[in-house]
Amino acid sequence: MNKLLKLAFSFTILLFAFQTYAQTGNFEGTVEYSMDIDMKNMPPEAAAMMKSSSMVTKIKNEHSRTETKTPMSSTISITNNKEHTGFTLLDMMGTKYMIKTKPEEIKKDQARPDVKIKELAETKTIAGYKCKKAEITVADPETKREYTTTVFYTADIPYDKGYGNNFKGLKGFPLEYSISPDAGTQMKFTAVSVTKEKLDDTIFAVPTGYKETTTEDLQKEMMKNFGGGGQ
Repeated sequence: MNKLLKLAFSFTILLFAFQTYAQTGNFEGTVEYSMDIDMKNMPPEAAAMMKSSSMVTKIKNEHSRTETKTPMSSTISITNNKEHTGFTLLDMMGTKYMIKTKPEEIKKDQARPDVKIKELAETKTIAGYKCKKAEITVADPETKREYTTTVFYTADIPYDKGYGNNFKGLKGFPLEYSISPDAGTQMKFTAVSVTKEKLDDTIFAVPTGYKETTTEDLQKEMMKNFGGGGQ
């Protein structure tokens, strides 16, 4: 069981790194994605369980709420692009944590001029929307290592200021993208439905019942809890 929990925690940290700060034009609604996850040395039972993972993003003006569910964990990212606030809520096997991103950290991240976009000729239809293909290269400000994301985006879902730093400058909304945070990990997100609908503001409120922590402290706690290398 420890191996599966370690995997869940590692996956959660990867999603936290791709936290988004979406601000759309007049689009209000829900985008549901399927997820295909491939991690090096993933136990067969974990690979089978991960096939039921999903991600749902809800957007209204400057607000966004993304909930990612796997059989072992749930991650909710709630952001306000206007106020530059971000909250990541983690529920791992019933234990709940909250990581708050400070406004100055968000502004600094969004201001990074290290995103390179290469437009490609390929197109395809995803969830009923015609999409164009692009490759986005982002450089880690600390390690200087570059990460390339392949994305299919649609200009038919309007937005004003991009979809987080990792999609900064993209001329449309991403409906399919693949990321490889390290040599042994591949994650693919594909939209299966796009629903235009009125959303209540309460959807974007931060719920209670979560222990506030930091990414660093959470990593330390998980390392301590997973000590011993059990199954």
